[in-house]
Amino acid sequence: MADQPARSLSPKLDSGDTEAEPGSPTGSGIETKTDDTSPRPQSSPRNSSSFYSQHKRPADRDASRDDAAAVSGSTSGLTQPDYKRQKSPSTRVPDDHPSPPAFAAPPRYPGIETQLEARPVSMTQLVNEIKNIYTGLVMVESKCIEIDDAQGASGNTFNNLNDEQWQALVALHRTLLHEHHDFMITSQHPSASPSLRRLAQKYTMPTRMWRHGIHRFLELLRHHLPASGEHMTAFIYLAYSMTAMLYEQVPAFEDAWAECLGDLSRYRYAIEDDDQHVRDTWKGVSRRWYTVASNRAPTIGRLYHHLAILAWPNIITQMHFYAKSLCVPIPFASTRESILTLFDPILNGVPTRGVPPIDTHFATAHAILFTKAPCLGRLDSATSEYLQALPGHITRMAKNWIETGAQTAVVNCCALLQYGDKHNALLKLLQKSGSAVDTGDNDSDDCDSNIDDNEGGDVHLKPGSSNDADIDGAITDAPSDKQPPVGYDALARSQKFTVDTDNVVLSMNGKPSCNGYIHVRLVWMLSMARLPGARAFLENAFPWRRLTNALNLMMASCSSYEHIERETFPQLVKEERSSSPKDEPKTQSEDSYRDKTGVATSILAFPPPPSRKSKPLPEDWALRGLSWAEDMFPHAWFDIVDIMDDDDRFMESEPMAELRRERILWLAWKLARYEKWLVYDATKHEFSVANPFINVGDRERGWGANAIIDDLDEAGNELVEN
Repeated sequence: MADQPARSLSPKLDSGDTEAEPGSPTGSGIETKTDDTSPRPQSSPRNSSSFYSQHKRPADRDASRDDAAAVSGSTSGLTQPDYKRQKSPSTRVPDDHPSPPAFAAPPRYPGIETQLEARPVSMTQLVNEIKNIYTGLVMVESKCIEIDDAQGASGNTFNNLNDEQWQALVALHRTLLHEHHDFMITSQHPSASPSLRRLAQKYTMPTRMWRHGIHRFLELLRHHLPASGEHMTAFIYLAYSMTAMLYEQVPAFEDAWAECLGDLSRYRYAIEDDDQHVRDTWKGVSRRWYTVASNRAPTIGRLYHHLAILAWPNIITQMHFYAKSLCVPIPFASTRESILTLFDPILNGVPTRGVPPIDTHFATAHAILFTKAPCLGRLDSATSEYLQALPGHITRMAKNWIETGAQTAVVNCCALLQYGDKHNALLKLLQKSGSAVDTGDNDSDDCDSNIDDNEGGDVHLKPGSSNDADIDGAITDAPSDKQPPVGYDALARSQKFTVDTDNVVLSMNGKPSCNGYIHVRLVWMLSMARLPGARAFLENAFPWRRLTNALNLMMASCSSYEHIERETFPQLVKEERSSSPKDEPKTQSEDSYRDKTGVATSILAFPPPPSRKSKPLPEDWALRGLSWAEDMFPHAWFDIVDIMDDDDRFMESEPMAELRRERILWLAWKLARYEKWLVYDATKHEFSVANPFINVGDRERGWGANAIIDDLDEAGNELVEN
């Protein structure tokens, strides 16, 4: 991360700005005065009511600095600068300093004050305290950088460190963490001005805390395992407790703290070799923190990369997170290397312990598609084995395949984008339409880019337009149906595998466990339908006839057609649905809905859930953040995340199954509105295929899948006839 230009911390003056390295003692980027004798407190203002009534700095903090300086000098061979803070000659509060009188105790409790005496904190006090803290912070930071750089240059300098020397290094980095804590608490004090509050972001303090206070030292300890194991464990606990405290006390940087806590938990999980229970516990803790971070920044691919690493041995979930990491608006380029650690053993025929064979077949097919390996024979074999095992696998897993099916569909759709390849034709069309994906490298270290990602604000995808004319102006006209568009050959293998999977799933006689997969695939098709240039890539390969068979089976159990035949999808609870007669006339236009104020609001997607009873579906979380699906949801759709537990999100229920069916039928109705592929009969409430596409996709099943699909078709036709 580029160093920020140094500026004065004075809220009034910026004339003393100088260019300097933020890690150097003389170029701290903060104006300091060693001759300042104005009275100021010697500790951080942890709260506005009582903290400044005590003006002594805790003795253990200065002792920690002294110990770290004394012993770290012996380990590094470098002269340790005197980085104690400049103390004011007098810390006594002036006699004329205003303070509110203490409240008198009730007569019933003599000698007890009901409220501690509180002195207000002036802006001058805060500025002086921040300058004082930052001076010490930079000096400790420069020492940590010096030691880490020396270790990186010499390689084996610290091989012979004894316990006391390791403890000294831990003490030095502990002091730096304390300084960062003081800086954060003081700069975010309730009495601080907006300019003071912005200092932590301006000087990238969370990133510097992670990089110089935690990460580089953890790497030093890791390279000297097992000798440094005890010290590494102790330091992880120390850094974790300090970061967790900042997560509670400095919510302005919750995203950064959550990711740092996930990284620390992952380090603790990785070094645990003795107790499997402890290892699993820290793995779950790390996954939880990364989930919190990704919920707050769903378009950052780095977080999905971390979740993918923790998903082993669930290969489908792991591939789902890897695919999302590459296909969100801010992809993580290092994922392309990490995913090879999963694919290479599979391609080399190394047995995968604890992984079901069907998952191995699925991963083998995608490994060949990802690496573009010229082994079509092996792709045919893996695909055939996967498709033959899929119906029985879906039947055995029952409801558990709803989530797995949604993840499978996401991976297949990302394969059509060639896993975020910047040369992919569909990805280029998405970029032109406004659902932009940054295909540049976003390959910074963990937590290093947290502040940079947030400095520009959250990434919000522009909602797609339901008016094709808006898109036609941004994208060239689609090519003729008789002539495949440019770039189709590169998609042919991924397209064929995806269509074969579609044929098998859509032929499963309307099993509810298949609806998660169908839902995701319809979201993909509707997103592509809005892009005229993308239609030619997909419309001639999708199994439209099998889709209509599955849709009509769902229609048979539909309780209310008015929730399907409308532009917006009203996520209403059951009580609200039962109180609304089916024949109630519509009082709003198809292209708008009225909010609580009565104002008609144009919206493409369905409105946010009104209560916990009407919450996002599990596959909504799987789709969240993807460049081709984000415009399906309004920005407030996932606000319920703060009141939902992780397990509660994926808990399947009967109302949720009904909502999923209605969502699928609504998406199909939206596709039928294009009057191109599907036809919807509003009188019979049935779907059918437009004449040009009746047989499209039915023969796109290769690799020995014909027999199993034909058997499923016969069973499905009997259900429809009955």
